[in-house]
Parts: sequence; structure tokens; C-alpha cells
Amino acid sequence: MTDLDLRTLGKVPIEDLHATFLEAFSDYLVKIDVPLWKFETMARRRGMVPEMSVGAFAGDRLVGFIFNGVRQWHGRLTAYDTGTGVVPKFRKQGATTRMFGHTLDILREGGIEQYLLEVIKENDPAGDLYRKQGFQAVRGLNCYMTPKNAVSMTDAPEGVDLIDLPVNALGWDRLKAFWDFQPSWQNSVDSLMAVPETLTAVTAVVDDQVVGYGIVEPRTGDLPQLAVSSDSRSEGIGRAILGRLAELTEAENLVALNLEETSEAANAFIEAVGFAPYTAQYEMVLQL
Repeated sequence: MTDLDLRTLGKVPIEDLHATFLEAFSDYLVKIDVPLWKFETMARRRGMVPEMSVGAFAGDRLVGFIFNGVRQWHGRLTAYDTGTGVVPKFRKQGATTRMFGHTLDILREGGIEQYLLEVIKENDPAGDLYRKQGFQAVRGLNCYMTPKNAVSMTDAPEGVDLIDLPVNALGWDRLKAFWDFQPSWQNSVDSLMAVPETLTAVTAVVDDQVVGYGIVEPRTGDLPQLAVSSDSRSEGIGRAILGRLAELTEAENLVALNLEETSEAANAFIEAVGFAPYTAQYEMVLQL
């Protein structure tokens, strides 16, 4: 058993964080394909704060980590676990439990009010660990994927104009009224506005009024948000927006992460347009 040192990640180069991340997730339940540029974008989008994140070190080598983002979340200062992992050789030595305890000390000292994370439902060891630490599941989240070429390029209904916009030009006060559920951390407005240059939005406009919109990360095919006003649904507007987003996408697949499982309309729509579920998660919270 190797004696591991714990310390924050404020002085660790991003390349080292990335390398350890890839090694730790090399045998994960869901295939992780994250080049350095994508890792850097993910860290910025999720608000990662290295000084509030913890690493386990064998000498100078980083072999385990808990990456944390910090933001206001539903009115409370919240830390979000953007990724926890240990490289295979150093597992089953209590590293995760030790890092977690150290993380809680740092978060409490920093005035964090609650700790948020997501865990794949099939990952029983991780789920059990979090429950033992006091986390409670607050909702289930479904994740979907489809080949981009499987999305039909449906024309917008008569009288509906599709307009491409930068994300930072959207009027969020109106768009939030279209939501059936609150987006998860990585799909939240704060997360999207942290990396607006990586995203493209499409709005559906009727008589100068926005009645629907969608957002895509063209390089990855990630669809963080897609919504239509409740009084403009079942008219083909959502399908038309999705078709335009597919046209804008460079990646081979489109991915819709973290649809709230109790939102029947959202899940029914995404399945009706050809997306297939590939995993499901619990969103969990620990009050500090």
C-alpha cells in the first residue's frame, strides 16, 4: 500500500489533471473520450476551482482527484463534483474516502453551503459511498444519444423563422418560461455563459416573438437545452430546431444529457425524434 499525500490542485498544470483524468476513467461504465481542449472547456463550463479541488499524490504524481466547481445554485453557494477518480493501480487503498473527507473540510472552511454531484445509477459502489456520507438523491436524470445523420431536417412550419444566434444574445427571462424542469449544473445558464464561444443557439420566431430555442456545442454534439413554449408545441417547431442544430454540428453524434426523468414531455419528445437512452443518473445533494 502506497502512502498518499492529499493537497489541493491549485498548482497542478492542466495537462497533468487531464492525463490523470483519462487514466482514472479508462475503465469507466461509459466510454470517456476527452481530448485536452474538451477537458479545458468542460472545466470552465462547470466552474472548476482548482483551489477547492483535492488530489491524492504518490510522490509528485497525481493519482486521484476530486474536481469541484463552485457557484450559486438555487440561491445557495454550492460546490459541484465535476469528476472524482483514482487511477486503477491506486484503488482500494481508501484514497477516495480520504479525499472526500479532506474535500468536505475545504468546502466548509470556504463557506460552501451544499455539495452537489451526479452518479450513474448502475455504479452501485459510488452510489453507496455517497449515501453513507449523507448525500440524498433529489432526482433522476436520463441521458440520450443519436447519430447526427439520423435526425430528419424538418422544415419550420409556415410563419416560423429559424434564426441562428450566439448564446450570449439570448433573452433568458423569456426562455426560462419554456422549461419543464430546471437544467442540471452543466446545462445551466451559468455554465453555458461561462463558455459562450463554444456554443450556438437557434431560435424559432413567430411575429417577432421567440417561441422556441435550442443550443448545441458544435464540436461535440452536446445539446444542453432545447425547449418550446407550451402553447406552441405539437406543431413541429421542436423538430425543426433540432434539425437545424444537427446541421450546425461537426460531431457524428448528438447527445442530450440529464433530462429530468419525471418530465414526460421532454423524454417523450427526445425518444420520438430518434434518440436512444444510454445511461441514467441520480442527482445527489449533501447539506453542509
